Amino acid sequence: MPKKARDGDDTAGLLAYLYGPGKRDEHVDPHMVAAWDLFVDDPARSPNMTISDLALMLDAPVYALRGAKPPKHVYHVAVRNPPEDRLLSDEEWARVAAEMMHAAGIAEKGDPNACRWVAVRHADDHIHIVATRAREDGRQPDISWDVVKMQARARGFEVEFGLRQMTSGDGTARKWAKTGEQEKAERRGLAEPVRETLQRAVREAAAAATSDADFFTRLSDAGIRVQQRIAPDGNVTGYKVAMPGDRDGEQTPVWFPGARLAPDLSLPRVRERWNTPVAPSRVPPAEMWRAAEEKVRAAAAQLGAEGLHQGAGDVAALGDLIVVAAIVSPPARAQPDQGRGI
Repeated sequence: MPKKARDGDDTAGLLAYLYGPGKRDEHVDPHMVAAWDLFVDDPARSPNMTISDLALMLDAPVYALRGAKPPKHVYHVAVRNPPEDRLLSDEEWARVAAEMMHAAGIAEKGDPNACRWVAVRHADDHIHIVATRAREDGRQPDISWDVVKMQARARGFEVEFGLRQMTSGDGTARKWAKTGEQEKAERRGLAEPVRETLQRAVREAAAAATSDADFFTRLSDAGIRVQQRIAPDGNVTGYKVAMPGDRDGEQTPVWFPGARLAPDLSLPRVRERWNTPVAPSRVPPAEMWRAAEEKVRAAAAQLGAEGLHQGAGDVAALGDLIVVAAIVSPPARAQPDQGRGI
């Protein structure tokens, strides 16, 4: 999933960070996987190239501009896979980088005057692409809708490489952990980023709850910190959650509003789950629960892709219900009956 970073004006400084050890020695084997020119040497693996030299080469078209130079000429995007995906090779990441630059309008295929860029890999699951926003012919690149276009191209790679297929634009897609959140989890020895743990806990509580009070009680019982947003008239209009012990650099708890975890986890949307009673029924085996949940998720993704956003949210809520039903099913009925059909 490509994520656009904040533009800057210090190419050399950004490269030094990407090639360096990181803030807490989290960068491992930083090296270049692709560049605008096949013959550009990698500062990490060639004595003929330094980081300063590479920065000067990237910035050369900027310095050559006759008119006003862009105040933020450094274009930076990170492309990361979820932790459950297989590891891509350098060659595969090189293809991804080139396609992202083509989609973004930075360096379209076959354009000899395109912007200069490099892709640096310093971790197994992601790359950073650095470009300078000045073409060889002195014009500025057209990067309108760059993130949307890159995300659309990423969907194709997910299918081609056999990766987890994410959903764009349907209003129900989960919000994946940012790079810093993933690195923080690794430093703390956690199996996954806090955001993902909270997403799962909130979904389970929302699907099993029958009221606001029940929902917030279930979250508290699961060990989640909860704060409600209360309007002047006393009504609860929202909520936010945090994991005990998860704090920022100023030792302040890191809170996640429900809508930041996923659009369908905002309080108004989770309340929709409590208005439709579910009649008790016989519980099928765990394998059938998983198969049903996969089919429901696929249906939600298809509805979202076709622009049926409200329907996608409703179907996604059904997927949550299936997951929680499997969790809360009585153990004696969660497995097939012995000696007879299910």
